[in-house]
Amino acid sequence: MKLNAIILIGVLILTAACSNDENTMLKIDGKYTGTFKRDNNVANVEIEFINGKFLGNSTGDGYLIPIYHGEYSINGDIIVFDNKQLVLPAIYDSSTLLDGKWNFTFDQNTLTMIKSNGDKYALMKN
Repeated sequence: MKLNAIILIGVLILTAACSNDENTMLKIDGKYTGTFKRDNNVANVEIEFINGKFLGNSTGDGYLIPIYHGEYSINGDIIVFDNKQLVLPAIYDSSTLLDGKWNFTFDQNTLTMIKSNGDKYALMKN
């Protein structure tokens, strides 16, 4: 009986954790504008998140980065991007492609994502 209770509690905890990640994913859905910053370089960006998928680009003149499109998943305060762009034009630094693990915070309409190398997105929901 105790084993069944322990298993039930474990399942409930896992369900709650998954629900929180799904709720966060739904909350960040939408269109964003903002900046990408690496060292002293800043790019203006637009990104849209829809049901686990993303699409974006950098805008304006000056420093440009590749965002393109793909899928994302959330686990706690980590967002993982799986970029589906297969070929990158030579004008871009491939290390700036939106891909891999990022720490993130989401507060009302502000999404901030920081990669382990210090790259940072500061985005506002439109």
